[in-house]
Amino acid sequence: MSLLYTIVKPELIFENIKKVELQNSVEEISYKGMIVTGHRQKDNTFIIERIITTKPEVYLDASIAPGSVINLYN
Repeated sequence: MSLLYTIVKPELIFENIKKVELQNSVEEISYKGMIVTGHRQKDNTFIIERIITTKPEVYLDASIAPGSVINLYN
């Protein structure tokens, strides 16, 4: 364990810890025949973060847009 002697606020120093934890919780799943990445929630839903496909028309589908919440077991 080490001590930090600094005038910088602890929130600024340790803000990256939260970002690393969030990056580690990103999952990749197949949904509607394409690969999407996002975060699994406790209520069996999934928040889409990114769509991975080469088909441009897929990006126009609002049901799988980044930020959309999908039910995993329906």
